Amino acid sequence: FAARGHIEISTTPFYHPILPLLCDTNIAEVAHPYVPLPQRFCYPEDAREQLIRARKFMQETFGVAPAGLWPSEGSVSDDALRLAAEAGFQWTASDNGVLARTIHKDGGPANTYRPYKWSSCGNELRMIFRDHHLSDLIGFVYSRMDPEDAANHFLTQIRNNCRDILAQGRDALVPVILDGENAWEYYDRNGRPFLAELYRGILRDPHMAAVTVSEAMKHFEPAPL
Repeated sequence: FAARGHIEISTTPFYHPILPLLCDTNIAEVAHPYVPLPQRFCYPEDAREQLIRARKFMQETFGVAPAGLWPSEGSVSDDALRLAAEAGFQWTASDNGVLARTIHKDGGPANTYRPYKWSSCGNELRMIFRDHHLSDLIGFVYSRMDPEDAANHFLTQIRNNCRDILAQGRDALVPVILDGENAWEYYDRNGRPFLAELYRGILRDPHMAAVTVSEAMKHFEPAPL
């Protein structure tokens, strides 16, 4: 599927550690001031090894080193992003709640539906931020609905969210990322009927296209973080 361009394979850090805390547990104070913390733990070299091992494993297994990284639980920090860039990753992702806290603006479609560029000390990464609500609809709601109704509801949500963006003459990139849980075991036939209806609806809409993250990065100018 990857060789045909149908999907893009990404990875997580090898043993799924929370990279920012592995780099420095004191980073937790940035998001949660005055949070009680244990004795400082600071091993960025271990975080680097987690990234190197993950990329090597994917290279050995699939024949291609992944361009993309989903950091465990979507957790990011400047130190973690720097290590990811140095390890060879080209893009990474997190949640639009993280985006909102970072840019001090709301995490609505106008800010979420575009890629960003993180850069520091000569390193840079492209970043996307998932639409938390849309992702959770697939993760927790649509398995209980008729596949066609669920797909139509999802696509209607996207069209409504993108209306103002398109009116401004800007294309919208809608990141949908399921955060770890395996939703498909709760769907009829592991989600195949729902996915068939979803992709059928996308193909019928001349204003929509399903793309991999790397494909999207070629067509969208990133905003600076």
